[in-house]
Amino acid sequence: MEEKIKLLTNEDYKDVFALSQFAFQYSLTDEQLRKKEEEASRHNIWGWIEDGQLAAKVHLIPLEVHINDQTVNMGGIASVASWPEYRRGGIIKKLLSHTLQTLRREGYTISYLHPFSVPFYRKYGYELVFNNRDYEIPIKQFQKEWHTIGYMKRIDKEDTILQEIYEDYIKNYNGSIIRDIDWWKQRVINNHTMIVA
Repeated sequence: MEEKIKLLTNEDYKDVFALSQFAFQYSLTDEQLRKKEEEASRHNIWGWIEDGQLAAKVHLIPLEVHINDQTVNMGGIASVASWPEYRRGGIIKKLLSHTLQTLRREGYTISYLHPFSVPFYRKYGYELVFNNRDYEIPIKQFQKEWHTIGYMKRIDKEDTILQEIYEDYIKNYNGSIIRDIDWWKQRVINNHTMIVA
């Protein structure tokens, strides 16, 4: 069965993103697809091949995190998906097991993912480590006379100040992803982004 697992390449991107769009219910324009492919070039994408076709996939994103003033290799798991006709057959379990074994062999000690279901991924050793809470505070709660010093100015998207602020900020916390300039460009900064410092 192991021979059905294949490390996918850019030649497989058409199938990879067709599956992603179906599984996660979104559509990509040609420009969005180009950007997704550019981002995916940094991933190791493991696919399960059945009858010569992509049946399921797992993206492994090699990253680093900040823990106790150290940089630790972290394997991010993302875009886990299978076509409906291949579900309930254990393919995802085999792909995830293969991916986690690969992480271990390559010296990764930690892995993150953003689960659709905590119980599903708990079977593979994942557990909640970060909580996220959203608060909605009416703007009128902030109405007061502000006496501030300093100033703000718009900065160029190529400026490194955003990266510098982030790097300084994460020193106070454990588990933060260490981001490089490509992360900012692919995940945060787009044509409509305005940065103010």
